[in-house]
Amino acid sequence: MDAGLGSCRADFLVKDGADKPIFNAKISLTIKYGFLSKRKSEVEIGTNSDGKARVTGLAQSSKEGRWIFLSRAAT
Repeated sequence: MDAGLGSCRADFLVKDGADKPIFNAKISLTIKYGFLSKRKSEVEIGTNSDGKARVTGLAQSSKEGRWIFLSRAAT
């Protein structure tokens, strides 16, 4: 998923209690950015067979925009 806000990225890894990757775990994200974080984007991404997901295009600094992840993984 590309947020289109800059050149940084965030990587997620979801594992179960036995330390095995979870395929297609849903990660809900709220990305807040802009002046006083008033702008937001809400998305849901799923993990691959290795339990990994990536969000690209995040702002590098508060000058370009501030981003905050509020995430929760569910299978």
